Amino acid sequence: KDNITNQISEQNEAIEDKLSKHKEYIDKVRNEFIAYKRESHINKLLSEAQNLLDDDPEYAIDLLTQVIDLDKDNKDALLYRGIAYMNCENAADALSDFNDVLKLDPQLIRAYYNIGRVYSHTNQIELALENFNKALAINPESIPIYLGIARMYAMHADFDKAINNVDMALKIDNASYHAHRLKSRIYQDMADREENEKKRKDCEKSSDQEHRLAR
Repeated sequence: KDNITNQISEQNEAIEDKLSKHKEYIDKVRNEFIAYKRESHINKLLSEAQNLLDDDPEYAIDLLTQVIDLDKDNKDALLYRGIAYMNCENAADALSDFNDVLKLDPQLIRAYYNIGRVYSHTNQIELALENFNKALAINPESIPIYLGIARMYAMHADFDKAINNVDMALKIDNASYHAHRLKSRIYQDMADREENEKKRKDCEKSSDQEHRLAR
């Protein structure tokens, strides 16, 4: 009788052990499925937001905020939202997001690059250069950084420095389409500026002549 009782007890323990392991397996599969669905949802939001950064940055901000609510340390979401804020001319929130990205990854070149762009667009040249140079310290052969610096100088009509930075990019890759295109645009801006300056002087000269004749 004792043997039978022991056998039943052992069988019950074995069944309970199997049930426990089965439950653990089911819980693991469920959690993996939930994580997969969450990750899939996040990736979908990121992809949709990335395509809207230029055309509808305000909606992109909404989508990226949803991602950040789900994953506050998502570097891509913070970076893209910063770009969206920048496209909405919201420099303060853009800088906040870019700096949060750098707290997560101090070596992320794209964050320094975009901080440089924000300061460039707000006419803070020294701060822009400081951040562009931080990016170059991490990767001295980053063509987008040199082109970012070139755009900044061109925007402020410092064409010699703009061309110099494009040439730095072309030393790294002489076939760079973006570098050649930017260089062409800078030369066009220079020509337009010279032509406008010539027209201005001609107008002033004509005005002076008319003024003298009217006396």
